[in-house]
Amino acid sequence: MKKAILVIVFLLLAMAGCSGKNTKDSPKEHADKKPVEIAKGYQDICDKACEDGKLDDLATIRQIVERLGEDGLVAVDAKNLVDMENASQAEAFCKRASEGKEAAQTIIAVKDDGGFIRYDLQALDGTLKVRQGYVTWSKGEPVEKGTDEYQAYAWSYSSKGYLFFEKYQPPGYDGFSGHTAIRVKPLDQDCRELNQKYIMPVGYRLNNMFLEDWSENDYGNLNFYDIFEPMYQMKYGKRLDVEFAFTGKTYDVPEEEFENVFLAFFQIDPSVLRQKTTYQEGSHTYQYRPRGMFDFGSTPDIPYPEVVSYEEQEDGTIKLVVDAVWPDRNMEKAYSHEVVVRPLDGGRFQYVSNHVIDSKDNADPVWYRERLSDEKWKDYYGGRFNGKCCL
Repeated sequence: MKKAILVIVFLLLAMAGCSGKNTKDSPKEHADKKPVEIAKGYQDICDKACEDGKLDDLATIRQIVERLGEDGLVAVDAKNLVDMENASQAEAFCKRASEGKEAAQTIIAVKDDGGFIRYDLQALDGTLKVRQGYVTWSKGEPVEKGTDEYQAYAWSYSSKGYLFFEKYQPPGYDGFSGHTAIRVKPLDQDCRELNQKYIMPVGYRLNNMFLEDWSENDYGNLNFYDIFEPMYQMKYGKRLDVEFAFTGKTYDVPEEEFENVFLAFFQIDPSVLRQKTTYQEGSHTYQYRPRGMFDFGSTPDIPYPEVVSYEEQEDGTIKLVVDAVWPDRNMEKAYSHEVVVRPLDGGRFQYVSNHVIDSKDNADPVWYRERLSDEKWKDYYGGRFNGKCCL
C-alpha cells in the first residue's frame, strides 16, 4: 500500500513538473518578443546608468547582457568584450548551420549607448539569411530604428568560436563594410581583464607598436610619435589638445612633458627618445606633427586585440599572447603577437617588448600607414606652421 502511494505521489510531482510553467520562457517565446519590449526589460539599468553618467561603461553593458541572459535571450555586446549569455543555443545553431541543416537563432548585441542590434538568423542548405533590427534610446524610451534583410554573401563559424557573416557591398563602396563578427564561445576572464588594461588602450589604430619586434634593449622600428597621443590619454585621462593636420601644423612640445609620457610606460633613457624623434636642442622641445589627411590610414576597418593566453614569468613580468581579430576579413586571427609587460606598484606598469609570431597565414597589415617623411610633409603642406602643444 505504501509503495502504491509513493508511486502515485511521484507521478503527480512529475506531471506537475512537466505541466508547470518554467521560470524562463522558451527561446521561441523570446524570439517573438518585440524589440521595444526587450529593451524595456532592462530600462531600469539604463535609467540608473544615465543618472550616473555611466551608460557606455563596460560594467553597464555587462549588466544589460546578463539581464537579457536571465530573460532567456542569447545576448552579447557589440564589441565582443563580454561573454555571450546562453551561448549553448548559439553554438548549437552554428553547428547545425555548418552542417547545412535548417536552423534559426536570434542574437541580441548590446551597443555602447544602451541600444542593441537584433540579429534574426536563418540557415538552410549552407546559406544564411540575416535580418538586422536596430533599437536606440530617445528621451528615455526605446525606439526601433529600422531593419535590414539580406542573404549573407559569405559566412563561417571559426574554431575559436567566432560567427562571421557579411553583406555584399559593391566594389568601391565606401560606407559600412557589411562585416559582422560575434564571439560565441567564452574567453577566460583574466585574459579579458589583461586585454583591457594593457593592450586595448593602444590597440592597432594608427600605430605600429604591436606590428614591430622591439624590446627595452632595442626599440627597433617602433614609432614613438604613433603612440604619443594614446599614451598621453592613458597617463592623463584626456585627449591631447592638437589639431588634425589639415594645414600641416607642427607643435613644439617641452622636453619634460614629452618625455614624461613615455617614461610612465617604458623603461627608457631620454637619449633614446631624442635619437628616434626630432629633438630641438636650442629650445629643449620635441617636434610633433599630428597625422592628417595624407597619412591618416588606409581603412577604418582595423583589427582589434584579444588576449588568448598569458604567463606570469619568474622576473615578475607577464607575457601575453594576443590575437588580432579582423572582422573586415572574417579572420579570427589576422596575426598573433607576444607582449611582455612589467606590473609596478600602484597599478602602474611598463611595456617591455613585443614580438610578432611568424606564420605563413599572417595578414598584410594594410590598415597601417607610415607617417609622412620630412620630404613628403613639405611636398603636401609646404611651409612649417608652429604651435605650442599644451599638456
